[in-house]
Amino acid sequence: GMANIYVGEEGAMVSFNEHGQRRWRIPVSGTPGTAQFTGDGNLLFVTHFGQVNVLDPQTGKHAAPIFDLVPTPAATDGTNVPRLPNDHGLVACFGGSEDCPVATTPAVDLGTGRILVTLWRPGADRAAVVSMRYTGGDDARVVEEWSQTELPGGAATSPVLSADGATVYVHDGEGALWA
Repeated sequence: GMANIYVGEEGAMVSFNEHGQRRWRIPVSGTPGTAQFTGDGNLLFVTHFGQVNVLDPQTGKHAAPIFDLVPTPAATDGTNVPRLPNDHGLVACFGGSEDCPVATTPAVDLGTGRILVTLWRPGADRAAVVSMRYTGGDDARVVEEWSQTELPGGAATSPVLSADGATVYVHDGEGALWA
């Protein structure tokens, strides 16, 4: 059968066919982490800036509106607020520090549409585990459900769901395992 590959690069998500030919390229804010599939077969990824994207894997078109875990500058922030370069803070992702808001790969529960990600919000003194839900369907969207700010030193690992989906596990940057 045919296989397609999805690769994040600075400022974009790219899809290639089995021969290495580019199928599509979609600009994003930041650098995408590992792409995963949703329960309805769409492509889900979060950039290190906290931009959540759900794309149709065949066309690259958005299957749901972009959801920003870190708010983008608004008019009330002033005029001509410079946009951060897509590689800003990328090196910090290796250590999970505040300079890289999303340093890990999300956990996705295919049955419920729940997405768990670690996030270091601007100005916070520690990272959080954030639960979102992808609704799918004709009016598909991603919505934040809750967050728990208990990860001192950032996140050292990606969140992992238990087999029954009831518990999420993650290591903080100080060496503790949280459940």
